[in-house]
Amino acid sequence: MIGMDHLAIGTYEGFLIGYDIDTQPNDPKTTTGCTLRYAYAAHERSIRCIAGSFPILASASVDESIKVYQLDQLQELATLYDLQVPVNSVDIQLQGGLLSGGEDGKLVYYPYGGWSKPKYLKGHKGNVHSVALHPTGQICLSVARDKCLKLWKTNGDCVCSLELPDEAFIVKWTEDGQGWVIATQTSFSVHSLQTGLIQQWEYSTRLVCLCALTNDIFVVGGMDGHLRLYKVGENKPIQVHKVDGGSLVKGIGVGRDGCIYSLSSKGVLEARSMQGAYRWIEQLPTSYRPTAFHVIQ
Repeated sequence: MIGMDHLAIGTYEGFLIGYDIDTQPNDPKTTTGCTLRYAYAAHERSIRCIAGSFPILASASVDESIKVYQLDQLQELATLYDLQVPVNSVDIQLQGGLLSGGEDGKLVYYPYGGWSKPKYLKGHKGNVHSVALHPTGQICLSVARDKCLKLWKTNGDCVCSLELPDEAFIVKWTEDGQGWVIATQTSFSVHSLQTGLIQQWEYSTRLVCLCALTNDIFVVGGMDGHLRLYKVGENKPIQVHKVDGGSLVKGIGVGRDGCIYSLSSKGVLEARSMQGAYRWIEQLPTSYRPTAFHVIQ
């Protein structure tokens, strides 16, 4: 997708909606072109999470299924039911494969293209809240209701398990894969594989979503309807932005040139530059209730 970002949205009604964003429009007066590419009933129940690495996209649902798509051809490649419980988190790395976590504490890893050859990673007690597959596809991270952070080899071996002081709901690798970010409902921290904890920030409201803008700048969305940008070495946010209507931030993602996309609980899509300036705004049809959001560059 040369010059394109792709925004994938999942809804409570089980619909999967996709927008192509032209980041290099022909009209110099237009900051971007936002085109609806698809909208269809992908799942029987609510979509909980979406992940993608072009050209592969995956959606996971309360209906216990994961659907895998070839995005450039708008083709469904596989429907996976190996977790056999509602799916809470999914991640994809094109060179690594697909990783999922469910309500029974189990993770399932699929090598890329090997949708019929799942590998089970067992060790958590209770809901797996978030999974993160390393870009190499060789290791992954997970956090769950048992207040544990686990580092795994994708062959099924648990390398280490760290008991956390609080229950974490989000874990992600840093952009360079040399560390990770972990978040509870009221704080988040960045860690290095070599040196451990780098910095921790307390969050003034309930934290809902998080993504890395760079290796040392992170975008956080909260229940109070604000986006906050944090930089390693700074104790307070370096930028604060209110989403349209001040509604709950359902999801955030980073596109080309550092464009920051956000989706509100009211179905409002917004795009901002790294400096915080508006680029555009789009309203989803009111019949859709957004539940998941992912940006693919």
